[in-house]
Amino acid sequence: MGKVITGANVQPDITHLLGEELFAHNRRSRMMKLTGQLGFITSDFKAHGIDPDSKRDYRSTSFAINCVLRGRGVYIEENGTSHPLTPGSVFHRYPGVQHSSLLDATSDYAEWYLALDPVTWECLHKLGLLSVKPVLSVGLNTLLVEELISMADAVASPSTKLSSPALIIRLINFIEGIYERAKEATVEDHWGRIVREASLWLEDPQNDWVDIALFANEGGIAYPSFRRIFKERRGISPGEYRIRHRLDRACQMLLSRHVKEVADSLGYADPFSFSVQFKKYIGTSPQQFQRNVIQLRE
Repeated sequence: MGKVITGANVQPDITHLLGEELFAHNRRSRMMKLTGQLGFITSDFKAHGIDPDSKRDYRSTSFAINCVLRGRGVYIEENGTSHPLTPGSVFHRYPGVQHSSLLDATSDYAEWYLALDPVTWECLHKLGLLSVKPVLSVGLNTLLVEELISMADAVASPSTKLSSPALIIRLINFIEGIYERAKEATVEDHWGRIVREASLWLEDPQNDWVDIALFANEGGIAYPSFRRIFKERRGISPGEYRIRHRLDRACQMLLSRHVKEVADSLGYADPFSFSVQFKKYIGTSPQQFQRNVIQLRE
């Protein structure tokens, strides 16, 4: 079963993703023109080393969301309320709001971050898409790190491959996913924990074609009971949940790859099987999806 990492330790299965090469990139930025004004989105990974970039009584001019990957620290709100920062913590910097983020120099602190200009932040804020809680706990695992890498890579993609509107849609979906993880990690009963772990397992591409009953059996759960509880909690069956996440990846891949290449990469027997399932769940064929994207970019 997939395990969510909490506290200060990073499990061995994730350390290979947190090598120094991950932190060797330059800042990945994209200039965007939204609501008639130029804006920006920046995302990257940062290892702080022995001289961490702590900020005391800091007021940011832009919005940022940070995810702790290694190390520890403390986030202090303007009213003095403090929150511990450990791997899997997500904290925000709001424009004009004073706060402190004090990082432990002995803990090899590292993070992922994403920053938005005030105009773009205001648009998302007015839509109620951003959390008002300064610090959240989402847990840290392989899938989350891969999502952070994917988001940073999307920011770095040329506008010819991913337009600004498409990038904003990608950002909104990403943030909603982060907040959903935090909601599930806050309060959960026995079955809530099982459904969360099952969801992570089903989202993992390595399990795309593994019998779902295997997950239930390894946990000592009868598959009919597992399927019923999962559907009650998620609104869809485990099989549908996995298919939808697989097709979410397909939509991203179709932005720059041929249909056959995507079908092969996702493990479908042939492009026809892929197209049938894609149309059933997305509502259009992969080819039409690509044509629609091209029209949006034009």
